[in-house]
Amino acid sequence: MKQTPIILIFIIMTLMMSMVSYGASSSASYSIPVEEVNSSISSMASPSYGIFGEARGYDMHLVSSAGFGLGEGFLFTAFPSLAVIVTTVAPDSGYNSGAVNITEIAGAGFMPNASVKLVKGNEQIAASNVNVENGMKISCMLDLTGHSTGLWNLAVINPNGTSGSLPSAFTIKSWASAGAAVNYPNPFNPLSGPTAIIYQLDSDRDVSLLLFNISYELILKKDLTATLNGGKAGDNSVTWDGRNHFGDLVGNGVYFIRIVDRHTGNVLVKGKIAVSR
Repeated sequence: MKQTPIILIFIIMTLMMSMVSYGASSSASYSIPVEEVNSSISSMASPSYGIFGEARGYDMHLVSSAGFGLGEGFLFTAFPSLAVIVTTVAPDSGYNSGAVNITEIAGAGFMPNASVKLVKGNEQIAASNVNVENGMKISCMLDLTGHSTGLWNLAVINPNGTSGSLPSAFTIKSWASAGAAVNYPNPFNPLSGPTAIIYQLDSDRDVSLLLFNISYELILKKDLTATLNGGKAGDNSVTWDGRNHFGDLVGNGVYFIRIVDRHTGNVLVKGKIAVSR
């Protein structure tokens, strides 16, 4: 009977030591070596920093040490919904007569399989060949053919729905001017694909696109409606596959473009196309 208090004291001391070894501590003097933090076994969290990680052993304790360092990968694991930021794009302009290679979209928060597009009002241009090189750099291709001139916003959209944009980031310009049409590619090979005839109108008009050969013989006529592509105010882009009104491929040579107002007969736009195949 006299040994009972000694046994109880021993048991109590053992339990207290166990609590010291495995309980939580808020002392700022503790620190966790970097090698002890990985993705195994049990969770730990610091309410002061909002850091989420895993502790290797059960003897890890909650600490408030200021000696933590966060890498980019850890941040994206802990906070997958970080905002997308777009800072610059290079080059920041191109002509609406073809495609432009965007060598760098710089920013932060870019994820693999992100998409890129230009936006101006209700008009959008989706990028192709998008390559997310890392979380801060993207390269891609933008086909500007026939699109409206002026300033466009550039947007990056991650697969999880997060996105960011840079207002007025990109300028689309035109080789076409009042009364003059251009086409791309020029010269063009009909066997490789169509060419885009690009021109500007000062107002919505019902027009006809006429193509003549070197002998001024009419080989093709396309009627285009006001307010729609081809007859709308501003930039228009009409494709030609190199065939005449019979569906036959035309021969090599120079062909003349005329855009004519269908109501007045006035010639609004002139241009030339070279065919080489």
